[in-house]
Amino acid sequence: MRIGTIAGSYWTGLVVLLVGYLLLQLLYFYPTDALPEAVKGFPISPVWCLLAVVYLTGGWILNQVGVRWQLVVWHVVHIFLISYAMTVLAVGRFIGSVPYSILSTVRPILEFLISPVLYIAMGLLYKASRK
Repeated sequence: MRIGTIAGSYWTGLVVLLVGYLLLQLLYFYPTDALPEAVKGFPISPVWCLLAVVYLTGGWILNQVGVRWQLVVWHVVHIFLISYAMTVLAVGRFIGSVPYSILSTVRPILEFLISPVLYIAMGLLYKASRK
């Protein structure tokens, strides 16, 4: 399989997502005391910011590739899982306590959406569908 069968913008998007994911892992999930207070107390969580970057980058690249069903799958998966996470967090914040078994599902879902796993899967599906 040649790399040239996937658009060059796909590889650029993958590099952007990998760098963002690695920075988030190093700075947010494994924090150090060397972080400035401005970064630690940032009002919008870096997880949600990177989630927006991943969603927009993936949507933009899939739109350039031109495979409509992959773009629909990308949007449906992201919108459904983001809605679930936001609903659980909103219920916990505004209505009452959420059972830990439900609350503990939010972080793995966000981790899945931020990691480049779904993006790589879309690239592999694209490559397989072109045969």
